[in-house]
Amino acid sequence: GSCGLTGGTAMADADEIDFDAVEQLLEGGDAPAKESTGKDRDRDRRRRSRSRTDEAEKQRRALEKERKEEERKQKQFEDERQKAMEQAKREDNTVVVMCLNHKAGEREIYEFFSQQAGKVRDIQLIRDQASQKSKGIAYVEFYLQEAVVKALACTGRPLMGVPIRVQASQAEKNRATQAAKLAQAAPVDIPIRVHVSGLVGNLEGVSETEIQKLFSPFGDIEFIDLQRNPATQKCSGSCYIQYKKAADAREAMQAMNGFSLAGQEIKVELVQATQLTAGLAPGLALPGMGGGAMPGGLLALGGLGGVGAT
Repeated sequence: GSCGLTGGTAMADADEIDFDAVEQLLEGGDAPAKESTGKDRDRDRRRRSRSRTDEAEKQRRALEKERKEEERKQKQFEDERQKAMEQAKREDNTVVVMCLNHKAGEREIYEFFSQQAGKVRDIQLIRDQASQKSKGIAYVEFYLQEAVVKALACTGRPLMGVPIRVQASQAEKNRATQAAKLAQAAPVDIPIRVHVSGLVGNLEGVSETEIQKLFSPFGDIEFIDLQRNPATQKCSGSCYIQYKKAADAREAMQAMNGFSLAGQEIKVELVQATQLTAGLAPGLALPGMGGGAMPGGLLALGGLGGVGAT
């Protein structure tokens, strides 16, 4: 009888179990795991966002460094050019005096040409390094060009009893040599390419003309190489654009990288010379390396018929 009572009580207790409460308790037990999963997703999103921000900042700093280096080189070039112009002007006002009396010093030369030609700015008497005796040659610089003409007319006149010979300095020859040096030192803005990727989906039908319209506002473009699928002749997802100036290519990259076009985000990167030689841009020759016929899909912009930015 006691067993029956116990069994009946257990059945009664089972009838009184609140299954809704048990289900809620079980759901509550899973809640921390679900909450943890949500936090992980949020943390991953923040990490990716920080990564993109860090990459953008790194790119911005690199561009700023390049810009400052170009400005420094340009300033150095301008300073050297200004210095060369000033030196050229002084050389134009200088004459070479030869056959001088070996006893004639700077004072005698100064007095002679001041009376015969005009105001003297500087005199360089060439002397023997060992004995310091005059070699009979001197450079005389005047303030005015008119004085140079009068000095040249002094050829044959005696200075301390010895007829002298006066001729113009080698200014033109010196300037040509200096100009060649400056031309080598001048900063050269060489053509440079950018690689545009993400041309998929709605953009697989894009044409060279449309690419040119989109990227030409940043500078003159030499050519566009649109990578095509051989089977469909549609864009395979990327293209190469070569700008005439490196600065224009960098500006295009900075402005268009991450740009949303027809609902598709595109990526724009500078193409390094090592990438080109490694074969990432087949058919394209580096500047100065010559090159043969244009590869398939390569469009010389001269044939676009005046297509410009919209």
